[in-house]
Amino acid sequence: MAAKIFLHACRMVFGNFSEVVRLTLVLGFTAQFLLLWFLTKSVLVDFQTRSLEFQRDPIAVLVGDLAAILVNFVLMAWLAIGWHRFILLQEYPSGIFPTWDTRRVIVYALRALQLFGILLGIAVVSFIFLGVLGHLLSPVVTYAGLVFLYAAMGWLSFRLCLALPGMSIDLPMTFAESWDKTASLNIELLLLAILTGIASFLLSQSVAFLPVDGLLQLVLRSIVGWLTVVIGVSLFTTVYGVVIESRSLS
Repeated sequence: MAAKIFLHACRMVFGNFSEVVRLTLVLGFTAQFLLLWFLTKSVLVDFQTRSLEFQRDPIAVLVGDLAAILVNFVLMAWLAIGWHRFILLQEYPSGIFPTWDTRRVIVYALRALQLFGILLGIAVVSFIFLGVLGHLLSPVVTYAGLVFLYAAMGWLSFRLCLALPGMSIDLPMTFAESWDKTASLNIELLLLAILTGIASFLLSQSVAFLPVDGLLQLVLRSIVGWLTVVIGVSLFTTVYGVVIESRSLS
């Protein structure tokens, strides 16, 4: 089931690639490029001394990075709503952007931020626990725990994800309801999280091995980031279709 969901989401993207490009490329690329630009240009990292060197005043860095993250959330919400509605409702916008709906975008962005906050809170507590455990026992325990934590974060996101596509098609659902409705796919979603994590890691590392740097590398990373987001949104949409609408994966 996990492999079927993953392959179905990939077919959803590459089988409708002209629509993917038309509806999501400008939004996705812009969001990823702005975020990476601000984050990479704000701080220089000296890996030998493990120190940070701010390019500008730290307050200006913080304000700029927060603004970039906010814009990223809004553009990603707009993109995700458009793709959810295209797949679930066969809604075909006439232009190069999905239909803008201020209420949907704001609510979706807040829901996504809430989900991110839940996952971040769990991750921070887990990091501290694993750090202490690794110090008391062995660093191997920490590394093994981080692998487990990464899979657990993916599993949690899939268990709670139904609230996002549901909201985008005006069928709101709480995270608690999503948790209950995905209980029957508990193991399948864990395997899906592991499979997705491996694929995401390989895709993100593909740019690192290319002999490019500077602006070109930033562009390539933005394209990979856009594609990763679209596949992730397609995975959420697929899980929603299977669990809520009893759609076939054939």
